[in-house]
Amino acid sequence: MTHLRGLFLAAVFLAIVSAVARADGTTGRSRDALVDELKKYEEGNWDATTKSASVSGKGLLDELGGLADKDLEEVFDQIGEHSPESPGRDLCLIEMIRRGGAHWEAVLRVRNDALVAKGGALHNVGVLTALRRVQKKEDPLPVLVSGKSEIRFRLGYAPQITANLTNLDPDKSPAGLYNGGDYRAASRHNKWRLQITDSDGQSLTEREEFDMGGFATMEVLEHHESIAVSLPIGAYVQISRPGTYTMTVLFHPEVRIACIGDVEGLICCRSIPIKLIVEPITIETTDAEQARLASLILKLPDKGEVKIVGGVYVPETVGKFLPAESPAAQLKIANWKAVPALIAAVDGEALNPTQRAWALGLLFGITDQNDPMEAPGVIGPFEYQHSGTVSLGGPGGSISVGQMSISRSGDPLDPKAQAEFTKSWKPWIEKGYIVVKKHKSPDEIINR
Repeated sequence: MTHLRGLFLAAVFLAIVSAVARADGTTGRSRDALVDELKKYEEGNWDATTKSASVSGKGLLDELGGLADKDLEEVFDQIGEHSPESPGRDLCLIEMIRRGGAHWEAVLRVRNDALVAKGGALHNVGVLTALRRVQKKEDPLPVLVSGKSEIRFRLGYAPQITANLTNLDPDKSPAGLYNGGDYRAASRHNKWRLQITDSDGQSLTEREEFDMGGFATMEVLEHHESIAVSLPIGAYVQISRPGTYTMTVLFHPEVRIACIGDVEGLICCRSIPIKLIVEPITIETTDAEQARLASLILKLPDKGEVKIVGGVYVPETVGKFLPAESPAAQLKIANWKAVPALIAAVDGEALNPTQRAWALGLLFGITDQNDPMEAPGVIGPFEYQHSGTVSLGGPGGSISVGQMSISRSGDPLDPKAQAEFTKSWKPWIEKGYIVVKKHKSPDEIINR
């Protein structure tokens, strides 16, 4: 017992020494070492091209929380001198917001005024937002989504939204930010992010996309000025079942937040929550039409490379790749009407592994759901081509991503892997993701 009491007193003594050291402005890690770590955080976020490249800021936030006020100011200024658009500044700002009070209000006001005076408000959005949050005021640059606060659409047909980044700063300060920088090998704006949760509060998986970036321009928004962009919901998040969801639109003035794992430690402009109501797909068909589509599935190639067409079937762009008279092209052209027959076929016993791979590729090409190309043993050797265009941008210009092609040798086909992957399609019929409405065909009506 005496030994335990001694250990307890020693721990208390060390805690007191640590607290005194922090009050004196020193920490376990030197300030320069902490600045170096913040620079690594910058490299992991600013240069990210995929979500796996992101760096967590939680540990750094904990360390910043142990700094004395004057050290926190100096670390922030050092990071700003190194790179005025560094996401490491955001971590410092979050700690300043957490501390709050008159001292930090004064610190942030001085920094914002200096940025405005120095270069027309370049790189001041984070500082300005932190200042308003310390003052308990509204954020200066909210994201305003055009239209209603409720968006309704059918599964597989997620719309584009128009998001307006608008300077509504309560004290009418200008705000400087990067615009653009996302036109190379991209189908979406990389400084924007859509966070969507389901009715249980669970976050939906956000899509990954390689992004080579591009040139960005610095723009200054004066009070009531705005920048509008078009954001395809489906390019950011895959919604795989009907239901009610909540979406928040985020923007960061420097960091490619569409490409990183999470936005913890970053100060983002954001929209109010928007309700998404996703309705089932309704398919109008006949027994005769479904029988014809089922017969086409049995004629899919039973050996060789699988070919997948994403987007819309356009003969001029993919006609040589997938001839219009082929069974696969006919199923692709049938679009959603072919989905019930394809789901029944992949869950049945009539197809060999190669034919099942073709059918799974067609399901993905039609619905843009349940990608088999990344699943080992499911698709085998394949070639994918996207047909059509995806337009980005808003008023003042847009860009288009046209046909693209992916070819891969793939893993050997594994019937067990295919059977496991096929389970992802069962809820579409069993849980009513698709509602099939059967009508009489003209021949059935005549011969009735």
